Amino acid sequence: MRLLGEVLRLLRRRGKGPLLLSWGLLLLFLGLLDFFMLTSSGLGGEEGVELVALLEPGLLPSQVDRLYLEIREWEEVARVEFIFAEEVKSGLRKVKLPVKELRGDLFQLWLHKPGEVEAVQERLKGLAGIASVFAHGQRPLTAIFQGTPGARWGLLAVLIGFGLFVLVYLRATFRSLIQGWGGELRLLHLSGVARQTMGRPFLLLAMLLGLSAGLVLAGGLYFLHRWGLEHPEALYRSLPALLEPGTALAAALLALVGGLLLALLGGAWSLLVLRRIAP
Repeated sequence: MRLLGEVLRLLRRRGKGPLLLSWGLLLLFLGLLDFFMLTSSGLGGEEGVELVALLEPGLLPSQVDRLYLEIREWEEVARVEFIFAEEVKSGLRKVKLPVKELRGDLFQLWLHKPGEVEAVQERLKGLAGIASVFAHGQRPLTAIFQGTPGARWGLLAVLIGFGLFVLVYLRATFRSLIQGWGGELRLLHLSGVARQTMGRPFLLLAMLLGLSAGLVLAGGLYFLHRWGLEHPEALYRSLPALLEPGTALAAALLALVGGLLLALLGGAWSLLVLRRIAP
């Protein structure tokens, strides 16, 4: 720990630029990794002619009946069903929506033609008593990456290539940091300190770097998830998987574990230079 403190003091004297850049690149990579995971989620990628309209809480039965009868008469609508919120929350009915979003009951609609989705969606929004409308298959980001294999493979190739670049840059950053301590490390080696012991502070620094990047991204995902619960329609059209608490938690854990592993790999790779400094 004392050596780690000396390393941090050296960083303050010689500049933290390379280490901060490494942290930023790592954060960007973790963001891409989570983006790939979220766009590959099964929620929001299906094509279809299904709409879900959430009703405002507290509507009277007569108001619900009026809405139901009006929507049922639309020529674009093939079928409409009324579903109690408790049916979805209890699992009796399967509706592709986050359970926590159900503050009121809902209508599930099936249309004759996929091309009529947007028009019916806007028409539903104009009705008094309708809180939100969700259209399955109308979420741009998810639909693009799930419906276009080339886009998914291209993103995966970019992710792998950028991950390797970040790993190499992390290795170069820690290698430069170790070389800056070359004289002190040689003296420690001559006094009997093992190379493994000398490398621990740098591995600890790498661990802190990876964990901090993962924590920042995990915190951002948490706040985006909470914001999505308050504004579900906006997030449902782009990254609907973030509305699922389990998926959001998995993305946060992926950021933490991925940041820690990549930073530790870069740090451990850089320790090979100790063989030349302290043979």
